[in-house]
Amino acid sequence: MERSLSIPSDPAAIDKVESFLTELCAEWGLSDDEAGDLIIAGTEAANNAILHGNRRCRELQVRLQAQVRQVGGTRLLELTVCDEGQGLPDEAPEDPTSPEHLLDISGRGLLIIRHLMDEVRIEALEPGTRVVMIKSLA
Repeated sequence: MERSLSIPSDPAAIDKVESFLTELCAEWGLSDDEAGDLIIAGTEAANNAILHGNRRCRELQVRLQAQVRQVGGTRLLELTVCDEGQGLPDEAPEDPTSPEHLLDISGRGLLIIRHLMDEVRIEALEPGTRVVMIKSLA
C-alpha cells in the first residue's frame, strides 16, 4: 500500500496534508493513537519543509509519500517528506529544551517528531532534504 501527495510551499496547504494523512489513517486501519502520532508528525515535517526547507517559495514543492509494509511479524508505516530547498544547515540546531529557549515560539518540531515516531532519519538531497519517519503499527 502506497500513497503520495505534492503541495506548493504555501502554509495554507497544510490543510491538504492533514486531510491526506487523516484519510490514510482511516483507509489503513490505524488506531486513534497511531493516527494522532502520524498526523502530528507528518504535518510538522511538512510545515518544516514549507517554512525552513523551501522558505515559502511557492514554485518549490513538498512531497509526501506514505507506505505500509510487513517486516516479519511487524507492520511498519513509513512516511517520507521531501523539500526542494537549500538543504540542511551545517551547524547542529540548538537544544529547544534548554532554559534560554523555553519561551521560543518555534524550534521544537524535530523534537516532537522524534518523540512520536519510532525512527526518524534526515537525509540531504541535491537539492533539498528528506525526512523519513517510521512507526510500528499494532
